[in-house]
Amino acid sequence: MHAIWDTLPDDVDLPLPSEQQAELDRRLAAHRSDPSTAISRNELMRRHEDGR
Repeated sequence: MHAIWDTLPDDVDLPLPSEQQAELDRRLAAHRSDPSTAISRNELMRRHEDGR
């Protein structure tokens, strides 16, 4: 398995479908307009562990 993994190039640039790129752009714009809606990784993990 590692031998196969090691043969893969590090700089593969796979294009996203336009729908996925549009969703990422929308989310980034929403974050930039109101960054207070973001939560930290620690908060995300806490919520996940609490089942919320």
